[in-house]
Amino acid sequence: MERDLTVGSVPKQLLSFAAPLFLANLLQSLYSIVDMAVVGRFVGSAGLAAVSSAAMLSFIIQSVCTGVTTGGAVLIAQYKGARDTRGQRETTGALFSVSALAALLVTAAGLLAYRPVFSLMNLPAEALPHALRYMRVICLGTVFVFGYNAVCSVLRGLGDSKSPLFFVAVATAVNILLDLLLVGPLGLGTEGAAIATAASQGVSFLTAVFVLRRRGLPLDFSPSYFRTAPKTCRAILRIGFPTAVQMTVLNLSYLLVTGMLNGYG
Repeated sequence: MERDLTVGSVPKQLLSFAAPLFLANLLQSLYSIVDMAVVGRFVGSAGLAAVSSAAMLSFIIQSVCTGVTTGGAVLIAQYKGARDTRGQRETTGALFSVSALAALLVTAAGLLAYRPVFSLMNLPAEALPHALRYMRVICLGTVFVFGYNAVCSVLRGLGDSKSPLFFVAVATAVNILLDLLLVGPLGLGTEGAAIATAASQGVSFLTAVFVLRRRGLPLDFSPSYFRTAPKTCRAILRIGFPTAVQMTVLNLSYLLVTGMLNGYG
């Protein structure tokens, strides 16, 4: 449901809009917690150490996805306030083009970087194979993370913060069920936990796409908007890129701390 934040009490509107965002962030944090709990139960301490360290890299990927797509939410909110329907549609299409290309770049960078990063993090030898299998799947699922964040940025820009909460709730439920199935009875270990996470993100993304399409907004994953709407694409990156860098640097500090702790075994 879209909300007009320019009407009514400002504090009440802000609290009503922010509360679902807060709850959605809490649910998203459950992804790694559930993975660690289930893996620790069925795989043991080596698997737990692997997922704990890999979660730091996952947070960095999530930070890039969230930061880049934030630019689209800001622009769409501006056009929404200006009652500019054409601007909203153009920004939505440009955001998905930017997100698709960024997803390819981040996926490639992640696949190239995760093994050397684990070495630098002093990951225990018995945990390294588990971490490698987990992170490979997480990197391949980056496209779903970008897609989900792009859709939710559009909805939040339109004043709808409740739908993203619903999408995260669905993803969390799917993640828990698949974790228990893939890691437990099927015995896929940390790779099963990663598949559960990627699959739940995919379900969340597809659900969000269905909702957005019903609202008549364009979903363009081609690079054509870089040619037809370069100004809009640059504006999205101008806002989103600094946010992505800021969030990535913050999570890098957690990664460094985890690496220091790994040195103690």
